[in-house]
Amino acid sequence: MRYFHEGVAQIAKFIEGNNLNLLRLEVEGQQLPQLANLSSLDDYLWETQHLRGAFPDTYFIVTHESQYRPVSVYEAVRQAEAQATSIAFVLVGYNDGGVLSISNRKLPFQDQAPPFANWEPIGPRR
Repeated sequence: MRYFHEGVAQIAKFIEGNNLNLLRLEVEGQQLPQLANLSSLDDYLWETQHLRGAFPDTYFIVTHESQYRPVSVYEAVRQAEAQATSIAFVLVGYNDGGVLSISNRKLPFQDQAPPFANWEPIGPRR
């Protein structure tokens, strides 16, 4: 399930309220994920306003795990939708501003967000 968000406050509240970890990764999955704080979501949202059609360099995995292996955004989206791993959901910056959340079921913070089913991640499919 894919949803579009113009803000990240409800997402951050959900992450904090469920004791989830926010891990930042490169879209190609070349480096180890970095544990991020919730304020980095606001910075990320701001960055999406300046992508001008380009795909972001990084994305987030939200999980109960404090560590995760490097994985491309394509693979993370596939796993999140299939619930094949410990990924609760994935957050990817939209190239015209905003953030997409991807999960295998509708989460409370997605209730007011419009579906964005036609979006596809780019990058290596590994």
